[in-house]
Amino acid sequence: MDHGGYQQYALIGTSANLTAKLPDNVTDDDAATLPTAINTAQVALYDSDGFGFPNPFEDSSFGKGKSILVAGGSANIGLAGNPRSSPKKANLHPLALQFLKLSGFENIITTASKSHEKLVKSYGATHLIDRSLPLSTQVEQIKAITPNLQYAWDCIGSKDTNTLAAQSFGPEGGLIVSSLPVSKEVLAEYKHVQGRDIFSGPSAHPDSAARVWGRMTKALEGGQIRPLPYRVHEGGLAKITEALGAVKKASGYKVVIHPQE
Repeated sequence: MDHGGYQQYALIGTSANLTAKLPDNVTDDDAATLPTAINTAQVALYDSDGFGFPNPFEDSSFGKGKSILVAGGSANIGLAGNPRSSPKKANLHPLALQFLKLSGFENIITTASKSHEKLVKSYGATHLIDRSLPLSTQVEQIKAITPNLQYAWDCIGSKDTNTLAAQSFGPEGGLIVSSLPVSKEVLAEYKHVQGRDIFSGPSAHPDSAARVWGRMTKALEGGQIRPLPYRVHEGGLAKITEALGAVKKASGYKVVIHPQE
């Protein structure tokens, strides 16, 4: 694959099994919201470097009776594609919520702004915890939903969100997966907590990625997976600096550019 930035087209070499043909109901702008989001969610949820859950297109019942916390369920991945680039805009996201719904999780709890409640629930969240509340209140509300939480996908990757996950786990502890390294201080303080950070490049996880991407055309066509909200920043390459500024302000949507303009 040609690795240049802000391209209208990319060359695909031996990675055709890590792509999907767009169905007629998905536009190019829709599609621009998906690759990084799919890759990150796939590695975090379904690769052995992350949680290692069964592929949802092969086993849709794994999550029955289970709960998971998604810290930052409306988080914006942004323009550039590297989930390690900014802890404040780390990852995702409504895409992970959709995958978790496909996996059959009973409780998909996300922390986000109260203003995004309709958004995250439309993508699969069952409960929203207002992230502006004190940490202790958030933990109390999470434990009221599920006192035996074992899984937390931290899309923000800060010490605060790591701590939220650690304090929300049940007595047997749990696993935090994040796009950024889990705080050493948190892991030292909470002995029952494990942490894993992931790299979401599909070429680094070809087997699990191919099993997801191979089902993506039908999933998009049937509405099982929906593109993420976005706004087009007009002006092409000449407005890249402005577009990056728009990413910093974005909340609950991705920023799409047309480099050919």
